[in-house]
Order: sequence, then C-alpha cells, then structure tokens
Amino acid sequence: MLTALKQNNPDFTVYAVDSEEFRPFGRIISDMDPTAIIEAAEKIEFPESGASYRPSVEAFEALPIAEQIRDAGFGTLPTQVGYCWGY
Repeated sequence: MLTALKQNNPDFTVYAVDSEEFRPFGRIISDMDPTAIIEAAEKIEFPESGASYRPSVEAFEALPIAEQIRDAGFGTLPTQVGYCWGY
C-alpha cells in the first residue's frame, strides 16, 4: 500500500508508520483489536465528492475499543470517536 500511495502522490513525502521520520506524528497501537470498529466503518457510505467528517459517531463510541482508546490514549478523559474520509 505504501508503494501505491507514493506512486499516486509524487508531490508528497509519504512515510511508513514504523519509520523514524513518522515518529513525531504518532505511534503504532498494537494491543487493541480493531475488528469491530473496522466492521462498523465499512458500513459508512463513501462520499461522491469531497470528504465526510463526523467527530462523534454513536456506533463507534458504543464499541469496547472506544473505551480502550479513551483509557490508553487519553488517560480516561472524555473522548469522541468519529471519522473523516473521502477525497
């Protein structure tokens, strides 16, 4: 996938998430099972144009992984689980 991203975006520098260059932008979370949230996300219709942004989605926030994200990533602070996707 990384190769395709680089080929389709020649004007942008794209880093692998496990590269040293990506480190300032985030980290890999490997101790959570994303299956349920992926299944919920697959039900979202892809926008015909532009992007769709919803910062809070009840179907996502009701999943056990939402609590894990809140606790592990935000120290139990209130969080929203949503999405942004499109073109």
